[in-house]
Amino acid sequence: MNKIYLNILGTKNFDTEDLSILQDAVKELRPQYGTILYEPVIELERKIRAELQKRERSKYVWGEFISYWSGYTSSQRKIVGKHYRKIQKDIAQKMPKYFSHKFSDDTTNDWNIKIVSVKGKDEGSYEQQIDEFLAKQESNKESEE
Repeated sequence: MNKIYLNILGTKNFDTEDLSILQDAVKELRPQYGTILYEPVIELERKIRAELQKRERSKYVWGEFISYWSGYTSSQRKIVGKHYRKIQKDIAQKMPKYFSHKFSDDTTNDWNIKIVSVKGKDEGSYEQQIDEFLAKQESNKESEE
């Protein structure tokens, strides 16, 4: 008999919550020992569990930075960038969820920060503001030690 392979393409691109739900669904399949699907289902569950554990043990996380530009009046506000950076987990957990970069003409870029499971597509501009912000966060960490 030929060996059966069960595979879910792109498990690395799944959000952690979605992977947990998927793992629970695969666990519920519970094929009988010795049946044709027993080993493939167990192997699929192992792959999902390995991906979840890798994310949990990782020293790095993905940070999502979304920039909003605020103009001269309060009605001018639009998204001008969405960028992702790999950040040390301990730094990311201590970072504020928001920061603002003020330009010389009194306009600002407001950045919302959150930790995400998967890197998305970088869009827009003003990436150097993120790099400056992260450099300050890392220097703050070093000064604490």
